[in-house]
Amino acid sequence: MNWFKSSRESMPDDLERFIHPTRHLAKALQHHASGLRLSLYGMLLTLCGLVALLIWFIGPVLDLPRNALTWAIGPAAILAIIGAFVNMWGKYRCFEFPIELSGRWMLNVAIWCDGIMLTTRFFSRMIPLLKVARLAEPVLLLAGLVFFLLFLRSLADVIQRADLKRSALQVLVSLGVGILAVAMLLVGAAVRTQVPGLAVPMLIALIVSLLSLALTTALYARLLWKMSHGLDDFAKYLLAAEDHLDVEEGDNTDESS
Repeated sequence: MNWFKSSRESMPDDLERFIHPTRHLAKALQHHASGLRLSLYGMLLTLCGLVALLIWFIGPVLDLPRNALTWAIGPAAILAIIGAFVNMWGKYRCFEFPIELSGRWMLNVAIWCDGIMLTTRFFSRMIPLLKVARLAEPVLLLAGLVFFLLFLRSLADVIQRADLKRSALQVLVSLGVGILAVAMLLVGAAVRTQVPGLAVPMLIALIVSLLSLALTTALYARLLWKMSHGLDDFAKYLLAAEDHLDVEEGDNTDESS
């Protein structure tokens, strides 16, 4: 029986998909779970780097030593960059193991948005004319995040987890509120010289945008963590069910012989 399991595990993906579709799906879900954990770790590294950079900006207000702040800015920036690449690597781990799902195209769009944003940022340093294209980076970032959240909702349908589907919707709603607040803030800043009395609404929009950013980050991290464990649990269930069926088939073969 151990030899039979090892031979199945070493099977090519195409053959395994045909002979053992359940096992292939379980392996894909485990691959996606590891990718989501990588994406979570990358996001946490990026947040740590950004917090360290924020301390560098508010350091003079807190009267912190300038030498210490200058020494910390390099590691903070490196940490944020490493976290961004780890986050993208986690998404790509989901992308590199294809499984036929209805929401697969959403993952493709999210990966393309991240890839275009990274390519634009890289080549704009060498070609000055491409620096204008960097204005589209916020749109690509938001589009990639939205489509990735929609892909996570489709994964929640695959593993029959309505709670994870609601969690993905909560992240989308929180993100939408933040985008609306930022849009109102930008509009207010553009017309504040023409329309008096916008100080209080702009302050409210700023507070709402900051709270929405913090809430979206927390909900997104929670969703990645719970989704990765949900995929792992469902994959273990599928593997256990197939092993149980294999044992029953073996017993029936022995009885018939």
